[in-house]
Amino acid sequence: SSNYATQIARREALSRWLIKITDRDISKKLAAVSQVYDYLTKIFLYMNGRRIADAVKLAQNHNDFRLSLLLSQVEGNVLVRKLLTKQLDNWRQNGAYEFIKPNRIALYALLAGMLVYEDVNCCESLSWKQVLSLQLWYLCNPNASVQEAVKEYDESFQGTGPHGKYARPPYPLYMEDLDPTEKEEIDIMFDTCYHILKLYCDRSYRFDLLLMPETYSTAHLDYRLSWLLHLSLSSIGYTIPVDLASTLHMNFASQLESLNLWHWAIFVLLHHDDEEWRIKQVKDVILRNISLEVNEDAIVKEKFLTEQLLIPEKWIFQAKAVKANNLGLKAEEAWNLLKAEFWSESHSIVIKYLASDAVINEDYDYLMKYLSELSIPERSNTILDWSNGGQVYLDYINMCQILQEVLSREISAYDLEKFTPEVVSLCQRLSSIPTYTLKDRLSIAEMAKKTATILQSISILQASRTNNNNLLTTLASSIKNLPMPYDYAVSENRFVAHSFLEKITTED
Repeated sequence: SSNYATQIARREALSRWLIKITDRDISKKLAAVSQVYDYLTKIFLYMNGRRIADAVKLAQNHNDFRLSLLLSQVEGNVLVRKLLTKQLDNWRQNGAYEFIKPNRIALYALLAGMLVYEDVNCCESLSWKQVLSLQLWYLCNPNASVQEAVKEYDESFQGTGPHGKYARPPYPLYMEDLDPTEKEEIDIMFDTCYHILKLYCDRSYRFDLLLMPETYSTAHLDYRLSWLLHLSLSSIGYTIPVDLASTLHMNFASQLESLNLWHWAIFVLLHHDDEEWRIKQVKDVILRNISLEVNEDAIVKEKFLTEQLLIPEKWIFQAKAVKANNLGLKAEEAWNLLKAEFWSESHSIVIKYLASDAVINEDYDYLMKYLSELSIPERSNTILDWSNGGQVYLDYINMCQILQEVLSREISAYDLEKFTPEVVSLCQRLSSIPTYTLKDRLSIAEMAKKTATILQSISILQASRTNNNNLLTTLASSIKNLPMPYDYAVSENRFVAHSFLEKITTED
């Protein structure tokens, strides 16, 4: 009982859809039919739209009372169909058939549950949806299932039934005027709605036929409906093949990307079930479209990705880093790598391309922007050669800043003594900084010279406050370890020699 009720409910749902989808075409034809001289054609059109009451009323208005009585019983007892079939056969046998108008024969054939009788074809010039309507309401039994009606329609356009081919194939709306004999291969281009009906009748029906753009649009690269239909079918339990699902996602995303709607393309790709595939494709789209320019459009799109689609922000910075690398923008590459949490890679770029210029130009604030972020213990602990790279530059900058504070006021010998080991340590580590170009060597030489100068300043300040004999020895040893060119080394060693000579003279 439940299955039967469901079957009838589905039949009625299909009927309502057919009435709605064919109403416009039928109304247009009704308006073109002469009210006085061709009322039978108009009655047939009413029947095609299941407007039985209108058909009965029109027959009565033209005093065709027998026809009106028959029309009122069209969806009733099967016995009526048998009697009408017998009546048609009698007319044919006694010769009266030749004197009856074809449109009246078509009506009687329709009421008898036949869409083809002798040379009269009720489905001539009708769309496939109108043909299916007639088969569902008048050819099949009143309690027949949707599957039976679809089977009847398949036979009508494939020619596998007793009457051969008498209906148009289920071409898409944009191909309804096509002559079926023009192209044999066009047979596969069937309407999306037809494919959905076939899928309902057979769950193993081919999804690749259903989800092609050719089934609904002349734009064969327009995957909007295909993608949405795929999501709808998946949500009600249909299993779409993985390859087909991937193709639909990729094609629709590419369509959006070509329209500069790449952020919506990511929205589409995020619906794919495979996490690994999804991540790769999303990153690729971001990489192709992300902009290094800071403008309103870029900000809005990035905000949409991170706040609405919940895309990890580091994916965006990673893509920006790659783009900056391609454009040779090393500063932006290093900063975006840092924001993408690629600490080692960012550190490498800073040391190799940025640090030397910053030191030579004494633009320490610029360099500190990177080093202060990288120096956080949780980050610096993961950076390869941090102690021989970024840490050395960081200590050097801190030393320069502290020296400015020291020289600006009087401080105790204790404070100077406390600061001395840090400077000595820096002297020992400057030579460990990797060099790639002559500019790198120049920057290290400048750092070494300034470190030596700072060490000399500390020595002079301490000499005025203490009588430490080891001070000159420490100074000489530290300067010896500094990676300075010959002319710089000669100048610094001259200062050490002069200090030793002065010390000896003072002791004598």
